[in-house]
Amino acid sequence: MAELLSATKNNRIVPRTDYHAKVTGAALYPSDIRIEGMLESAIVRSPFAHAEIVSIDTEEAKKVPGVLCILTGEDLADLDPYFGPVFRDQPILAINRVRYEGEPVAAVVAVNRKSALEAASLIDVSYNPLPEANTIESALASDAPKIHSRTNRGSHYSKVLSDKDLQEESNVAYTFDYNHGNVEEGFAAADLVIENEYRVPIIHQYPLEPMYSIGQFKENEITVWTGTQTPMVVRQDLAAIFGLHQSQIRVISYPMGGSFGSKAFTKVEPLAVALSRKAGKPVRVALSMTETAQTIRRAGAKIKIKSGVKKDGTIVARTVHIDYQIGAYADCAPRVAQKGGYVSVGPYRIPNVEIHSRAIYTNTPPSGAYRGFGVPQATWAYEQHTDEIAKALEMDPVEFRVKNLLKRGELYAEGDTPIDTDYEPVLKELAEEIGWNKPLKPWRGRGVAVSFKPSQSPTESTAIMRLHADGSASVLMGTAEMGQGSLSVMAQIAAEELGLPLDRVVVSHPDTSMVPFDSTTTASRSTVAMGRAVQDAAKKIKEKLIERTAILLKAPKEDVHIQNGEIIAGGIRKSIPEVLTQTRHLGGIEICEIGQYILSGTNAPLGGSTPFWEPCWAAVEVEVNPNTGKVNVCKLLTAVDAGRAINLQQVEGQDIGSSMQGLGAALFEEMVFEDGTLKNPTLVQYRLPLITDLPDDFHSRVIENGDGPGPFGAKGVGEGGLMAVPAAIGNAVAQAIGVHINELPLKPEKVWRAIQGKERA
Repeated sequence: MAELLSATKNNRIVPRTDYHAKVTGAALYPSDIRIEGMLESAIVRSPFAHAEIVSIDTEEAKKVPGVLCILTGEDLADLDPYFGPVFRDQPILAINRVRYEGEPVAAVVAVNRKSALEAASLIDVSYNPLPEANTIESALASDAPKIHSRTNRGSHYSKVLSDKDLQEESNVAYTFDYNHGNVEEGFAAADLVIENEYRVPIIHQYPLEPMYSIGQFKENEITVWTGTQTPMVVRQDLAAIFGLHQSQIRVISYPMGGSFGSKAFTKVEPLAVALSRKAGKPVRVALSMTETAQTIRRAGAKIKIKSGVKKDGTIVARTVHIDYQIGAYADCAPRVAQKGGYVSVGPYRIPNVEIHSRAIYTNTPPSGAYRGFGVPQATWAYEQHTDEIAKALEMDPVEFRVKNLLKRGELYAEGDTPIDTDYEPVLKELAEEIGWNKPLKPWRGRGVAVSFKPSQSPTESTAIMRLHADGSASVLMGTAEMGQGSLSVMAQIAAEELGLPLDRVVVSHPDTSMVPFDSTTTASRSTVAMGRAVQDAAKKIKEKLIERTAILLKAPKEDVHIQNGEIIAGGIRKSIPEVLTQTRHLGGIEICEIGQYILSGTNAPLGGSTPFWEPCWAAVEVEVNPNTGKVNVCKLLTAVDAGRAINLQQVEGQDIGSSMQGLGAALFEEMVFEDGTLKNPTLVQYRLPLITDLPDDFHSRVIENGDGPGPFGAKGVGEGGLMAVPAAIGNAVAQAIGVHINELPLKPEKVWRAIQGKERA
């Protein structure tokens, strides 16, 4: 292994295989795709958050030149028009009732976008407004309007559901409970009990590229050109909706201009296919940035935490009640509530724990995956809470964390994977680097935060690798590229394992008609799960190539080595094409192998033991302007445990990008709703972090112990910064102004009011 890692080191900081196409503009994104005969579309959206559809008048719209057809819910009567990875509760177009402002009600197909938009503006929809439940509190009220009745199991995560979840007797879509020990006894033994409530707003992923999909429906087959993290799930949903076999459906996923979870699972693909089915030609659905924000977002949350501690700082009990505001349709949000809730007590050694996590329907846009999968919301709460406990005990926040942090090899939960990282030394090093014990100037503060997240299990990835007659190789896999660099990493794994130059390996984009099954491109799983599948296939090819060389040269197999595309045995060197040609009678001119990585279910609380834990650490220093409340992040230091970084540059880039998203979530980002209406749907109104918000001192530390389950000891990365950074900033602001603010984002007015309130007190 040591020799292999040494060889890998030379390839760990290399240009991405797609860099040239991207910097020259040659790369094709979903928005660039054009299909011969393609038509355009426009969507009519509901202005109400909750209403009955009384009538839809399309007569004037049909008169617009260039309009071919108009689709409404009535056109879907012969289909099973619902989809969703947990519940099949979301219709292609609203049927009888709309459940959030912006929900698609009708769609126009025309020869060009201008005609489609003009016709859409002329469609007259009559509504009967209904009472709305726009917040967690209003949705849980005894007289709350019921958003859904009984529904069906979804396509991907439905195993998390019980039969009771399908009843939907209230607006609680899903409940996850977990406990160990006895919290009543734990609180009785505590010297101090602290309880508080925290809130995290609804935010949007805001990928650089909005959603684009082209659908083509023929009698016995469907083809979709799209940008999705989950092509296999989209194929499964389309098969259920249109009554076809999965073998009759082809989903081609192009590299996306960002996603961050927004393009995970089925989104606008069924609408594109339904429009093509009526129009008889390929139809494109091209959303604006505003429409993308109306399609999916991250769940807001309300979190109540109660902790019991001893005078020496030992945590003896903790309860967490966390409600996720998931919106009008479930998407994958129940799984988000499950995973976020599961780790909502933090990476701490707590003998008595009780967790109650719920997914709550409201009349707002659906929520789904977003970097961290529910963990950032929980981390904000428990890491603010951690500092508040330390303050009450008059303990240093770092010292308090060190006392309670889980150590490598300890269990977080019975049946799950033991902790596989070292929290304490990394936290101490970051604290020292940030100058934790150095004096602070007025209105400055320092904060730290630690978080962790389970990866996906059960899980499955399969790859096909071919070694061609000219010594080049190709990899067929279902992992989607959304900017994270998976295509490059898989090429590096294959090249390293097989001893080929990197430029001889080509990795395909997902096309379900060619690539084998892959669960999803989510949960930081791809480098480990798909990486292992690619490595497995490469190893099998390598074994066959060595065996054929040994026979050809009459040499022992242990004396045969592959290096930089050449095969070496003793003093003899052969090119791979020579060996393949001269031994074709032993197995053909080309070697093709299948590699797999499969983790089945276990008795772990999430249904399977996590392949690895994704930990993160953050340390920050901020300066607050007391006159305006504006927060300036001066220093931002993070750490990520990569196990072994296949490409060090990409790992650092992933953590830095995630940390900047964390900075945005901490200081600026929130979707503002008034009476169910989104008031800031565009990038003019919605504040994202800018280059001017970059801290002066900002870097990421990559930890490498070679102890991960992935190729060469790798672990998955990419979500950590967004999980830990907001909490670290919150703790730093609290130190700077002398009071904790328990609700994000920390906008200037909110911080200024907290300062004024403290001074008045």
